[in-house]
Amino acid sequence: MEDEDFLRGDIHINFVDERIGKFLPEKALTEEEIAALTAVLANQTSEAKVKALTLKRERKGVSL
Repeated sequence: MEDEDFLRGDIHINFVDERIGKFLPEKALTEEEIAALTAVLANQTSEAKVKALTLKRERKGVSL
């Protein structure tokens, strides 16, 4: 929203593709960083006793 071309309305179909690099982090996470974050999240999830939500369906009898 702060891009000068965007503010002037000077955009085209490839506008985002050409500028996306300005908004992405300069470096990606390493595999070790991803593993560490995953471990922390898994630990927090188990400590908080978070469980997946599932829907229970009631069986309805068939009326004849």
